Amino acid sequence: MVAIKTFKIKEETMEEKIKKNVLIIDDDRGLLDVLSVLLSFPGEEEISILSLTKASAALSLLKSGRKFDIIFVDLHLIGEDGMEFIKEAEKFLSLAKFYIITGDDNFKENRVEVLRKPLSISQMKELILNQTPQEKEVV
Repeated sequence: MVAIKTFKIKEETMEEKIKKNVLIIDDDRGLLDVLSVLLSFPGEEEISILSLTKASAALSLLKSGRKFDIIFVDLHLIGEDGMEFIKEAEKFLSLAKFYIITGDDNFKENRVEVLRKPLSISQMKELILNQTPQEKEVV
């Protein structure tokens, strides 16, 4: 008598994972640290978050070719202006979505969406998840 065992071999496939690059610019380092932790979440999407305290540093990255899908920038940075940053950054990132962060209840801007402080983490997560990435990576 011959015993035959059949094994099902799991076929390994390359799954397409969506990678989204997020940039957060705010002069409050504590806020950036908290946002970086709270906005990093596991799932089907890979989220890369870079946080900077200077808009000028962010512009240097953009000029060197670094791409971001979504950018949150504080309106009033020390010595810098969030709206001026967006005007310059749009020259390098035509597909990125920009959001101004501010505690100023009187600030209104038609060109970009405004997020009011205190920030809603769930709202920011939803904005990130709903943003179409500029490039897809296969992992």
